[in-house]
This record gives sequence, structure tokens and C-alpha cells, in this order.
Amino acid sequence: MWLLLARRFRRLALVLLLLPLVAAVLSRLGSYLEHRAGGPTRTSQGMLALSRFVRRRSARNDTDQS
Repeated sequence: MWLLLARRFRRLALVLLLLPLVAAVLSRLGSYLEHRAGGPTRTSQGMLALSRFVRRRSARNDTDQS
């Protein structure tokens, strides 16, 4: 069945499934680093910023397809 789907649809499905997962992982890693360091670090702030960016992109992809 998976082989019958169009390449574009497969890519869209993977992006829609993987973007929220990537955002969650980045958010957890950033929070863990802040907790471990006792405050925000440059790396943790970067990870949290990337997480927010990925979440915004994910939400935009959901609304664009309607």
C-alpha cells in the first residue's frame, strides 16, 4: 500500500509526523540542559528556539493543507 502513494504525499506525511517529534526532542533537550546547568545556556536557548520554530512550521503546514 505504501508503494502506491505518491512521492509528494509520502513526503508530506513524513514531515507532518516528524516535525512535532523533532520539536518535542529539541524542547526536552533544551530544558534538560537548562536544568543541568542551573540556568539558560547558549546551547539550551538555541535548542528551545529551534523547537519553537519547528512547532510554528508544523502548525503552518497543518493549516496550509486545508
